[in-house]
Amino acid sequence: MEFLKSPLFGNIILILTVLVTLFIWHNDKKQKIKSYAQLLLLQIRSIENGITEIQINGLDREFLNESSFLAIPILFDKNYWDEYSHLLLNKLGITDYEVISNFYEKSSRIKENQIEIKNKMKEFLYWRGYHIYNSKYNVGLDINKDSMMVNQIIDTIKDREKVLGFSMYIPGEYPKQILKLLETYKPLRGTVAYSKLEELSKIKVF
Repeated sequence: MEFLKSPLFGNIILILTVLVTLFIWHNDKKQKIKSYAQLLLLQIRSIENGITEIQINGLDREFLNESSFLAIPILFDKNYWDEYSHLLLNKLGITDYEVISNFYEKSSRIKENQIEIKNKMKEFLYWRGYHIYNSKYNVGLDINKDSMMVNQIIDTIKDREKVLGFSMYIPGEYPKQILKLLETYKPLRGTVAYSKLEELSKIKVF
């Protein structure tokens, strides 16, 4: 009983408390790093799959495949690398950090161009529908109706254009812009940086 009341026992309890607190803090930090790495890996795979779809289905040589391009989702909404990269710098090292940063920089430029092209194509689509239907067929097509799918509108307009013998011109600058960006892009999978992210996503936590 005397020992329990002694300063030594109090110091032991204090040391144990500090050690447990440090362990919990360190384990929580590892868990966050693991979660961030897992989230980044999911986004990187999604971005790569989206870019592959643009390359294969969204473009036909130097031309845009309208229906397919519009149907491809925007590459990403939130940039998780911008949000969590500073927390992974020490774990990745400068070289691999820069490799991943470069991947996100290139992907962001492709995404911005993808959004610009989609918006321009929707503008063209609106005027195609307006002129062909309202002017020539007097049907009163409303291109902004939520109930009409974009691809259905495109296919319907194209059918009408075949009857009329013309198609809408899409400026060649748009496919050229995204083709140039795609030439500078390299997938992250298969790199040392990607492997390090995989390792971080599998670290053991208690």
